[in-house]
Amino acid sequence: MNIELITPQSAFSVFKKRDDLANKGDFGKAMLICGCYGMAGAAVLAAKACLKSGVGLCQVVCPEEIYPIVAASVHEPVFLPFDGNMDKVAEDINKADCVVLGCGMGNTDYTLNMLKTALKCSKVPLIIDADGINVLSQNIELLQGHTCPLVLTPHPGEMARLINTTVEYVQQNRVAVAVEFAKKHNVILVLKGHNTLIALPSGEVFVNTSGNPGMATGGSGDMLCGVMAALVAQKIALSDAVKSAVYIHGLAGDLSAAKLSQISTTPTDMIDCLPIIFSDIERSFQ
Repeated sequence: MNIELITPQSAFSVFKKRDDLANKGDFGKAMLICGCYGMAGAAVLAAKACLKSGVGLCQVVCPEEIYPIVAASVHEPVFLPFDGNMDKVAEDINKADCVVLGCGMGNTDYTLNMLKTALKCSKVPLIIDADGINVLSQNIELLQGHTCPLVLTPHPGEMARLINTTVEYVQQNRVAVAVEFAKKHNVILVLKGHNTLIALPSGEVFVNTSGNPGMATGGSGDMLCGVMAALVAQKIALSDAVKSAVYIHGLAGDLSAAKLSQISTTPTDMIDCLPIIFSDIERSFQ
């Protein structure tokens, strides 16, 4: 089994200087299907992180009832307030370069129907997180014969639900669990936690070297999905985009903790650190 560390050099080498004649179409469209009543913040955090990570266009799909909250909190995305028209969702999935599904959506029929639609319609990478994983764990057969590239980003509890075991078992067998699932279902599996693991269907494993315990707070995973969606939408090779997003997410947490403490760090603080990281990357082009 090949296990490699994700280093700053490997995480940052996927970026290149932007062409002076570039337009927003050159940096991709990310579609974020996120949020529900009571968890509008998940959509806000994912969208803000996505926008701060260089995506050309960010689209947020959310229930009508939380649309005013989300739109008042983040101004740059285009929005599709969901009114029950799943055909419109399917149409927009076909226009995206990357789709994220699950952040703060609730373990409901709404989430399940969105997941079924995304798996059926998407031809581009689909990142499944949070409640997308929770509904998938109850309908694991949906992974059979999927035709789009898939990335799953479970924390240990969600991973335990996916394979019907305990958190303790997952934590004691992190590499084996991640590799087995990635191979069996032909997905990229991001098993979050201390030294987040990325397992590829090939059996390769990458171990993250950034991050700290201050990131163990609600909304951190939403931020990760936003960063990841932006990098994938910019046409960075999928496995490279996932590895870089995980490292950058952790580094933003480290910068925030150094400035504000681990105890006081929030996902919003970490998002505010993203420009520092990307400024350093841009300076390396000069």
